[in-house]
This record gives sequence, C-alpha cells and structure tokens, in this order.
Amino acid sequence: MTRATTPRTRSPIKRVLPKKPVQAVAETPPPAPVPPVAPALTLRRVRDAFRLIGDVRALGSDPSQWRAHMVRGLMTLLEADMVVSSEISFHQSPGHRGSKTSPPPVMRDAGWGVRRDATVKGGLGEVWEIREDRAEYRPGDYHVLLGTNAAPESTLPDGQIAVRPRERLVVGEYSLLSQWPLPHAETVDQLVVYRFAPAGPFKKADARILRLFHGELGRLWRADAMREARDPAADLAPRLQQTLHLLAGGDSEKQVAYKLGISPHTVHNYVKALHQRFEVSSRGELLALVNQSDKGTSAFRPKLTGEIAG
Repeated sequence: MTRATTPRTRSPIKRVLPKKPVQAVAETPPPAPVPPVAPALTLRRVRDAFRLIGDVRALGSDPSQWRAHMVRGLMTLLEADMVVSSEISFHQSPGHRGSKTSPPPVMRDAGWGVRRDATVKGGLGEVWEIREDRAEYRPGDYHVLLGTNAAPESTLPDGQIAVRPRERLVVGEYSLLSQWPLPHAETVDQLVVYRFAPAGPFKKADARILRLFHGELGRLWRADAMREARDPAADLAPRLQQTLHLLAGGDSEKQVAYKLGISPHTVHNYVKALHQRFEVSSRGELLALVNQSDKGTSAFRPKLTGEIAG
C-alpha cells in the first residue's frame, strides 16, 4: 500500500526593493513677529494737547501763570488725580566745594502742582508752588550728572552741575514720569502724573499723549535756544557779562580789574574769551557787534522759574 505524499510547494521569493532615500523636508520658518501696534490717539485728545501748548506759549512770560495753567490742563487731558510740573537742577553742596569728601549734591526742585479735590466745583483743588532744595543721596536713579565747568566761558552758575535725564519716559501702573532735557539751562523739565486706585491704571495711550505734549513743549524751548545760540551775548557767564558791560561803558582792562576786584591778567583772559565767543579780533569789533545785537533782543518763552529767580 502506497502512502500518499503531499507535493512540496516552494514559498514565493520576496523581492526586497531598495529603500528610497528620505528627502529632507525644509522646515517652514516661523512667522516674523508682528510689531506691536501703537495705541491710537483720538483726534480730540491731540487737539486738546496742542490747544494747551498754545495756552502755555501765550502765558510763557510768567512761569507762575503758564505752569499753573498747564498742570490744570493736564489733569483734564489725562484724567489724572494729581499733576506736578518741576524744573530739576543739581548744585554742589554749599561749603563743600573743593573739599576732599564727596557730600551729596543738592537737588533744586522748582515748579507747581495740583491735586483733585471733590469738594471743589470742577474737581480741581488749589495749585501749589514747589520750592525745595534737598540733599540727593541717589541722584542716579532718574538723572545723569555730567559735572561742573569752571572755564571762564562756561554758562553754568557757580556750583551748578550739568544734568540730563536717565530715562525720558517712565511708565507705571498709576503714575507717568516724563523728563525733557534743557541743555541751555542745564536743567531737566519734569512732568509727573498720578492716578489713585479707584480711577484705574493708566493706558499706553495716556503715556503717548503725555510724551507728545512734553515733546511739543520741548520744541518751544529748543527753537528759542537755537535762536539765542546765534546771539553770542546770550547766556554769558556772570564774570564775562560784567566784563563786557564795563568794556561797553568805556572802561579799560585795568579799570575793569579794579572795579571787579580781580587781577588785570584775569581780565585779559576774560577779554580773550569774549573775542573767541564773538569771533572778533579787536575791542572795536567786539563793541560794534555788541551794540548791534542789543538792538534786537529776543524774549525766551516759555520762561523758566530759574531764569526769573536768577
């Protein structure tokens, strides 16, 4: 008896195909960051800001008028609870000039402020004047002190320290600080605006309108400073002013030295400094140029408190 056998089948041969190389997929670069859009300013607020600038210019001959009017206007423009406008300058401590120790400089704060008062009609309280000299132990927090200049042609009063703002704009939740440098007076004009908690925090648009206003105010000073810079007699140091006045009155250098109580050599150095300042080479040219410039003096607006006090 034969045994049935199952025929043997061959398993199909699998063809192994070569793998296709994987192509590198170029990564899509991330989208460029969209710059933040500056908060829009309403036309009405911009008009109100420029209208206030016009008022300041009209009242500019008297700091007690234009600063008082300005802080009231900023209260309304920024819906603030308190506004302070100041001129900040720094001076060496009296009695310590030339000392080996380094006493803190004196910060002179002159300006005006106003605070909201619900008991008064209109909500604005009385404007108060600020006149304060105090030792400043941390002047670098908001200002950069540049030092003094003792040269005879320096326009800095004795002991005053040149200064500029460390930051032009400091934005807080309930406060805004804007500073504008005034190089012609080595002073920093400062605007500080406050809101109290119930009124809500400031928005970016509030900071923009404050900076816009302060910038336009600074343009008034800058235009006048550039105009006066073309007049060599503007902002002369006190000793140079006295020397020039006596020379214009007909005094000789020896007579000037006698009247001022200084040496003829010092007066001669002052005269040389005046020649350089006016770009002349003789006393006759100097006096002719001074007489010509005296015929057209310019009024600086808005006037600073320091100029009136000086």
